[in-house]
Amino acid sequence: MPALSKIKSVSDVLVAENDRTAFSTAHPKHLPLLINPVEVKGEVRERENPSRGQRELRHTIPEGTQHYSPLEKHGGTSHASDEPILHHNHESSVIQLFFDLFFVANLTAFTSAHEINNRHTLGTYIQFFFLLWGLWFQVAIFDVRFSNDSVFERLCKALQFGVMTGLAIVGPDFGTLITPDGQGADVAVQALQSMALIFMSMRLILACQYLVVIFWARRYRKARKVLLIHAGTSFLTAMLFLGVSYAVNSKNVSVVSFAWYAIILFEVLVCFGIASLVEFMNFKDTGIVERLGLLTLIILGEGVVGICDSISRVGVDHSFSSDVIGMIICAIMIIYFIWMLYYDQTETEHVGTFSQHIWMICHFPFHLAVLLTVEGISQFSVWRKVVDLMLPFVNNMENYPSNVPRADLAVYFNNTIQALYGRFSGSAVEQPDLGASFDVFGDPTTSLDQRIAAGYNITYAGIIFICENFEIEPPESNSAGEAGPEQNFEEIYDSYIVVFIYFFIAAGLTLIFLALLFVLGRREKVRGDHLLMVVRILVGLGLSFLALMALPSNHTGDIGSYITSAWMLPTVAICYALLVLFENLLLHYVRKVVLGHEKKLGDYISVIPGRSRAESNTHCDHTV
Repeated sequence: MPALSKIKSVSDVLVAENDRTAFSTAHPKHLPLLINPVEVKGEVRERENPSRGQRELRHTIPEGTQHYSPLEKHGGTSHASDEPILHHNHESSVIQLFFDLFFVANLTAFTSAHEINNRHTLGTYIQFFFLLWGLWFQVAIFDVRFSNDSVFERLCKALQFGVMTGLAIVGPDFGTLITPDGQGADVAVQALQSMALIFMSMRLILACQYLVVIFWARRYRKARKVLLIHAGTSFLTAMLFLGVSYAVNSKNVSVVSFAWYAIILFEVLVCFGIASLVEFMNFKDTGIVERLGLLTLIILGEGVVGICDSISRVGVDHSFSSDVIGMIICAIMIIYFIWMLYYDQTETEHVGTFSQHIWMICHFPFHLAVLLTVEGISQFSVWRKVVDLMLPFVNNMENYPSNVPRADLAVYFNNTIQALYGRFSGSAVEQPDLGASFDVFGDPTTSLDQRIAAGYNITYAGIIFICENFEIEPPESNSAGEAGPEQNFEEIYDSYIVVFIYFFIAAGLTLIFLALLFVLGRREKVRGDHLLMVVRILVGLGLSFLALMALPSNHTGDIGSYITSAWMLPTVAICYALLVLFENLLLHYVRKVVLGHEKKLGDYISVIPGRSRAESNTHCDHTV
């Protein structure tokens, strides 16, 4: 028998004691099936550290302490049976950031398929971004309040990844133009039906997630009702999207789109209405500030990707002029200045429920303005290259030597355009057939008007050839096969004017919304902060009004020269740079005044009975 006691079990033989200790240290993560988002007395909970991908243990509510509801904790009259205390992760988890990558993937896929070159594509771009941002927002506001790392949550995230992937597949077909004869109707209707089912699927997943939270909070009467409203809203909107998928046809495409916007606005109103009235459902002590900040960073990153793509496009002829290099530098600086203006003034503390809700909503127009700004930056970088090649070619076509005989003009023009073709050796773009135009100059019976028309036709064809090499084409409403070079050139120029208008408006609105976000995100404001807000708004309005230069009456003279010059991006970059400099100088001045005032008050503290240093500091903050 003593010998038998020395025999080790199979587990002891396979896993030594020191191996068990090493495993528990190196692999502390345990993934449960479900995690209760409600704080429980004495519970020891694992909390993920997103920066290291590790997990650490912490006590949520110590043993022996009373379990207060949020309102009781702040002096309210609520009872513990009404509202629970939620377990909040103050930092975004890795899986949430992974979901944000699907947001930018959808944005990239749609942007690559929909170049903003007329009013229709601009409107389509804004509409799709509204739908995509609304979808992301509904997932984000659940994650920052209730999401925990569990098997169930990972399963839901996997389903959400699949939904976002489906949206990336069908999203580029959204906004397909339907011609008067019905072409494109089938693609447009099918895209709307597919997107409606995708939106329905995401709402059903959210409804299931809210139902799980209801299970954990079932002991709290008020919490059950509120969460049931959330789950019911998600289910109701899912059924509305399902109904829309069956109701859409080629005749009511615009009506269906507006129905979607109304559904999303209804969701947002319900969300913020509940968060305003119910304490435990608000966004205090959550990671919503970081989550919106990270989305802002992702959108700025999309701008960097667009600039890099533009650089690869403008280098197709293996040459970079000083104008193009300057535009690229200004493009990077504009994005950098937006980053500084946003992140240097962002606070993570709670600033009040109403102000925080408005601050969150303002991120949608702010993100849209930033997105259009960086998209305009990318397009202007390419346009600068086109103009640099176009102006010398047009000058050679219009100012041909006077000593060239009329019979030799065809040879001169042919040599000019062949020199242009030579700059794009190896290009896959088909060279235009200009034989008929050259024959006009060789025929002595042609009139002057015919020769002028032939010259313009060659010039426009050369300009179109330049644009096509940089992937700039006329809008879909006019294809090259149906319209001549002159009409295509007019369409392309109109596209340039559209870019000019929305770029300056978006660049100005970016500053205006940065001012609003700054004011709404500040807990305590001094006079310098109000001055900063006013300056941001004034500069933003000034940039937006520059879009008026694109009016048809301003296309000649000095204004017309500015429109086609290389000063668009430098203008915005200089305004942003001066604003950043002004804000830093103002901050330095305010700090100097506050410290000087504090020092003076400190000299009198010893002679003022009952006056504390904290009271003096408070007085300083309210007098600057």
